[in-house]
Amino acid sequence: MARNLMEELQKEYEGIQRIEKEEGALIIYADDDTLWKILEDYRDEFNMEFEAGTGVEHFIRVVI
Repeated sequence: MARNLMEELQKEYEGIQRIEKEEGALIIYADDDTLWKILEDYRDEFNMEFEAGTGVEHFIRVVI
């Protein structure tokens, strides 16, 4: 499931810089516009956390 989702996201969203896999989640690094678009598109399908802080790379953690 994680592999398919990673491939789907990378094809669909050009702004994704990278996706990392961790235990039970995917970490998606991208520009803010892309992250918000992903949140809007997948908010009903997955539990997601948006991380954005000063001096920190912005990402979404998608619990799978």
